[in-house]
Amino acid sequence: MVEIKCPPKDLSVDDRINLLFKNIESYIDSEEFRRLVLLFGGIDYSAMSLKEKIDYLYEFVKVWDYRNNRERWAIKNDDFIVQHQEEIRDLLSKLNLVHPRPLGTKPDFVLILGGARKNNFLRPKKAKDVYDVCEEKPVVVGLTCDRAINDLETAVYRDYGLRIKTEADALGVGIAESFGVQEQSREDNMVLYGNHIYMISARNYPDGRRANTFDTFKEFLNFFNVRDQNILLVTNQPYTSYQLLKFIDFALENNLYIESIGCDIQDEMQEANYLQELKSNVDAIKTLSDKYLMEEKYGEPNSRGF
Repeated sequence: MVEIKCPPKDLSVDDRINLLFKNIESYIDSEEFRRLVLLFGGIDYSAMSLKEKIDYLYEFVKVWDYRNNRERWAIKNDDFIVQHQEEIRDLLSKLNLVHPRPLGTKPDFVLILGGARKNNFLRPKKAKDVYDVCEEKPVVVGLTCDRAINDLETAVYRDYGLRIKTEADALGVGIAESFGVQEQSREDNMVLYGNHIYMISARNYPDGRRANTFDTFKEFLNFFNVRDQNILLVTNQPYTSYQLLKFIDFALENNLYIESIGCDIQDEMQEANYLQELKSNVDAIKTLSDKYLMEEKYGEPNSRGF
């Protein structure tokens, strides 16, 4: 299986960045990735520099943008995917998009990322499984926001016999039920459940912009003064690599080791969903490339051997 990992935190920042991009190059140069690109009409980019590869793939993966302003669960396979379904599924599996993998490093903090629909129940259960196997119990923190749920989500929660108004409400129920705890206190946007279990709901911005996962993560870092520790993100399997790539900056800035594991949601996913998330991975790689392969303090791209 080909996957992207956070570089060890006992290295210097420069060494971590170098190792990260070697890992990224191995990922996009893998046989599985290149076969997917060729299958969808791309070119053989193996002779390009790493920066050129990333720039090319950033434009190419737009072919995998099946979302078109729809929710993830509205994405469907097109005729081409149906014709090549078995091959595509096999390649996606080998790129760590389909099957959940086991926990690697013992976490100091387990962060449950809030989401839509059943995710606010599935992810706390996954976090509880991790919590149960850790001899030294980690601090568990749900990261969410006060996003109002939509009609489709309302119907899902109604099936559970719940009247839920916000994502934070739903994640709070999921945490309480999975860990067998109750809310003990609430201060501003922080909820304490006891046994080192918390939930942070990020504040929306004065201009009306909704807080996102990264806003909540910043609040988590500030509240717990987190440095030099191991962080585990709990999401859904197709999103693990993307979340890790998006959080790498925090890992480098705060000397953190970040790992991401996911719930198995294969029954809800079509191949187009996974391809959409592979596109997201490349988008995140492009952001890192623009920042770290071009920053003056790290020299020109060739100075890193790429």
